[in-house]
Amino acid sequence: MPNLDNPEGRLRSFSDQASKTQKRLIDFITANPARVPSLAINDLAREARVSETTIVRLARMIGYEGFKDFRAALIENRGLLRGAQMFVTDVPEEIAADESHASIAKKVIHINAEALRDSEELLDEKALQAAIGAIEKAAHVHLIGFGSSSPVALDACQRFQRLGISTTYNCDPHVATVLAVGAARKDVFFCVSYSGESRDVIDTLRFAGEGGAFRIVLTSFPRSTAARNADCALFTAFQRQRFPSETVASRVAQLAIIDALCAILTIRGSKRILPASKRIEGALEQKRYKTKAWGKEAAR
Repeated sequence: MPNLDNPEGRLRSFSDQASKTQKRLIDFITANPARVPSLAINDLAREARVSETTIVRLARMIGYEGFKDFRAALIENRGLLRGAQMFVTDVPEEIAADESHASIAKKVIHINAEALRDSEELLDEKALQAAIGAIEKAAHVHLIGFGSSSPVALDACQRFQRLGISTTYNCDPHVATVLAVGAARKDVFFCVSYSGESRDVIDTLRFAGEGGAFRIVLTSFPRSTAARNADCALFTAFQRQRFPSETVASRVAQLAIIDALCAILTIRGSKRILPASKRIEGALEQKRYKTKAWGKEAAR
């Protein structure tokens, strides 16, 4: 698991020596911990009534490389605070052993809903544009996921294939390395890694980059090694548990990002993707039985 710090604590510690303008920025950030991580630097500057230069300087003065690094720390810290009371199985510590089944189920569903809401706020327009543009132009998309990230990568592969995008899925680190070493400039390597610190994922990204392929990573840690080695990083909400393992809620959030990408690709309806998708759906429709339901035909 990547190392975490407390950026808000750093801000408070620096507040006594900050200038008037810097204090205004610090006050805005500490008063809006849920909103700031989702703001671009120009939006933060406008809302806090400071210059972008002030933001960058403040980030560096409290120990970060710049605004991007500071924003990443805010994202990770926010997840740490929200998920600190979670078990690895997505069960809140405050749950009572004698609670009803329905009560327990509702609380778990609520946790998943929180992960989705937090991930929604972390969406980055530029990152989405970069990912969609690369996928649309790709000669081939390699979906890579190891261990518990494998099901998400497989789901993404199947979804992309149904859109008519040339896509394959791989969960074998050795095969992924072979594919990455032989990567072409028109290829896209889309890696899923909750922590962003899987050595096999990082190796895949590194080799693919050497071949000129475009690299996308879906992770929960903006400052992870995988995120730093990707051309485009998409983030989901981070949850901190007692054990170094991702929860089902994090996987739900990852699947939601994949769903969003597919929706954008479908709505954009590029000349290459949409016709192929229609042919595929037409062929799949023939594999379903038809039945009368709700007064009209529906597949079952």
